[in-house]
Order: sequence, then C-alpha cells, then structure tokens
Amino acid sequence: LTGGSSEYDIILIDEPWVIGLAPNLLSLDDLVARDKFDVKGIIPSVLTVGQDLNGKLVAMPLSPNIPMLWTQKDLLASKNAKPPATLDEVLTIAPTLADAAKGLYGWVTVGKKDVQVSCNAVMFLWSYGGDVFKKDGGFGFDSPEGVKALETYKKLLTACAPGVLGYAGNELLAAFKDGKAAMMGWWASNGPDFLDAKQSQVANRLGWAPLPYVPQRGVWSAAIPKASKNQAAAWEVVKYQGGQEGGLFDTMKVNLGYAARYDVLRDPTVVARFPWVEDLIKGLEICKARPRIVQWTAVDDAIQTMGSEVLSGQSSTQDAIKKASDAVARIMKT
Repeated sequence: LTGGSSEYDIILIDEPWVIGLAPNLLSLDDLVARDKFDVKGIIPSVLTVGQDLNGKLVAMPLSPNIPMLWTQKDLLASKNAKPPATLDEVLTIAPTLADAAKGLYGWVTVGKKDVQVSCNAVMFLWSYGGDVFKKDGGFGFDSPEGVKALETYKKLLTACAPGVLGYAGNELLAAFKDGKAAMMGWWASNGPDFLDAKQSQVANRLGWAPLPYVPQRGVWSAAIPKASKNQAAAWEVVKYQGGQEGGLFDTMKVNLGYAARYDVLRDPTVVARFPWVEDLIKGLEICKARPRIVQWTAVDDAIQTMGSEVLSGQSSTQDAIKKASDAVARIMKT
C-alpha cells in the first residue's frame, strides 16, 4: 500500500493497523452518503474502528470480537454462585468451584508469554481505572492501577491448574472444553465450539455472561486502497459485506456468532443459533480499544514480556514494570 501498488482492490485489516494505513485508503464517507448506507445500524464503539484520526470512515467494520465470561453453569448453581461481575468476585468465587482431586479448577487463563497475556493485563488495567498511556504520555502500568492489575493476574493463577504457566490459547481451550475449568474469560468467536458436543464436554451445561472486567475489542474491517483501479466494484462488495444481508450471511456461515450490526446480531436466526448475542452486544457497547498508534505492535510485545516475567516470578512486579516502561519510552520516540 505504501508503495502505491494497485494489485489489491480490497484488504482486510486488523484494528491496530487502520491508523497506520489510513493515508493509503479510500475515504468511504461520500459513498456512504451517496448510497444511503445505514451506518447507524453498526454498533457505535465498533464503527469508530474504521475511522481515521480525523473521523473519516476509511474501513468498514465487519467482525468485532470481544472476550466474554464462559462457565460451567451447573457448577456455579451447585455452589449457589452467580457469575462474577468484577475481578475481585472472580478471585473470591473461583476457588470455591475447584475440586483438585477430580482435576477441576475454578479458573483457566493464559500464563505462557503470548499476545493474550498482554490482552489480559491491559483489560485488568482498564478495570482498575488505568490506561496503557497516562495523560502525560507515560506508561500506564507504572501506577498503582498497573501494579494491582498485574498482581491480580498473578493471583488468578492460584485458581488455575498447576501447569498454567505453560498455557497458551490451545491449552486453555482444551482445559475448558474437557470440563477441567469452571470459568474463564475468552473470545466470543469460540462460543460455537463450546456448544458443539462433538468437541466439547461442557456443551450441555455451558453458561455465559458479560466479562467481569472491561473487554478489549478486536475488529477486522474491509478497506479499499486509494491505488485500486476497481474502486466502484470494490465498494459494492464492501457495502454488501458491511450491510445487513452480507453481515447475516457472514455471521451464520463464516465468522460464526459475531457481527458489527445490531440488526444482524438481533436477527431471530442468529439469536436461535448463538443465544449469547445479547451479552455480546452489552460487551461491544462498553469495550475499549488498544491504543491507535503505529507503534502498537512493539508496545504490545513489551507488555507481553512484562506480564510473563511477573506471572513466572522471573521479576518482581515493580522491576518488570520499570523495564517495560523504559522499553515503551524508547519505542514511542521512534
């Protein structure tokens, strides 16, 4: 794109890349107005993903994913416990659901260095009132809220299986689908797998609720390069994908159970097949975004390293934060 190539007419972009690529993308505002495309049907927090820093729509949001709380609802019912609504409630409730003799633990999370470690750390930081960057531009984890977020993450490991420090996404999903974890926070996109009795032992007792901490959104959008020689045709495709008809097809056939539009998520066929969509909508309405900066990939890696060092005990919380803060300061100078 930056080289002016006309090879591609439509590209799919993950959320953090929109800002960096925006100067090379066709503005969609005039096309939206001309064709009276219903952007109001898109969930507002999701629509902003496709906008550049000046508020111009340069990408059409298609598939917004957020984590939700997934549970074995029968286990919670047996303890007269409601799904936790806060991180502190997770810390209280999760140990009461465990039965180590049966290989059952109250919570499962990612403990291995992985992008999900950064995701969790950032969500916990938001939930305690912090942000990745302070108002003065400093690193947001270098704060009481940041310390609490990381130490809460480490405490959660005590409610997990002993080998959780080796868990990335595949291990987490296997533990939950095998009935070895009573609860977890994980992406809505895996909901259909949890309901599939052929691969999930918890299919007939699956429960769900909004995430008990601030969810991070992950949205893929469709965009048209300025250099495209087929912009009119590309817009027809993007318009279809982003509209109700295309969104419904996509939600039922491709990205199962999640969509950018209210009219798609509340379609009776979607609700019948993916009964958690109202809780998904609640999360999408309050979700937060990773910083919209071109340096995000490098910053994210620094947060992963920091989180991994704290979880493994390789570094103290304060030392890991100091190291990450110095790394982020160097990154942001580039």
